Amino acid sequence: MNLDDLERFGRLDPAGMQAHIDGLPGQLASAWEMGRSLALSTGEPPRQAVLAGMGGSAIGADLAAAYAAQLAPIPIVVWRDYGLPAWARGPETLVVVSSHSGNTEETLTAYDAARAAQARLLAITTGGELARRASADGVDVWRFEHRGQPRAAVGFSCALSLAALHRLGVLADPAAELADTVAAMRAQQSNLHAEVPAAANPAKRDWLYFVAIPGDEQRKHFFTDSYDEFLQFQAENPPDGSTGEAGEDGTGTDGEGDGAAAAAGEP
Repeated sequence: MNLDDLERFGRLDPAGMQAHIDGLPGQLASAWEMGRSLALSTGEPPRQAVLAGMGGSAIGADLAAAYAAQLAPIPIVVWRDYGLPAWARGPETLVVVSSHSGNTEETLTAYDAARAAQARLLAITTGGELARRASADGVDVWRFEHRGQPRAAVGFSCALSLAALHRLGVLADPAAELADTVAAMRAQQSNLHAEVPAAANPAKRDWLYFVAIPGDEQRKHFFTDSYDEFLQFQAENPPDGSTGEAGEDGTGTDGEGDGAAAAAGEP
């Protein structure tokens, strides 16, 4: 596939994931601001925490837990399953249940288990059954608006979890680190946008890796600087070795193998 063919990109991306990816830095920043102001019942800091969710919601929980791992004085566990761990009991346990739709079966059972165990609860969702149950039970519900795949809402699930952990006394204020993260993501976008040609786009260049010399037992890998150069190299070096036959020293029979490899950007 020509990675610079933006028209084909559009046909292959009916869900608009490219736009969601481009919007991730802004999503992370806005979610953090939301988490600083949404209603939250306070009390003594928890002694352990469970971030329960599946799929895209759990990815955001993973990021939050990874950030907190060396900073939080309590264990924080990401739970991708039905129910809860047996030790997750009592008000000293914080359970954050996160479901994009609010209807994830496993997450709903985690919510019910937390209620039965009298744990402290927070629900993060766009709505659905989770929001209905939590509202009826008087549990804090952090609702956010997002249309798209749950994996495209990772900024919400991550930043809202971090905000909850901070406000409940588990984490020091991560605002500065989040701001730096958002700034770094936006700075990288100048090189990663789909409009940036493959020759200058690190996100595309990985797709252009190939075995440079067919039949080479060492399987040396190189990458080209453009899709056209990639196609040309494939034509000149087919897997069956019918043209561009390699010499014993790993170069082409025309003696230009080393120069071509250097031009291709040997990693």
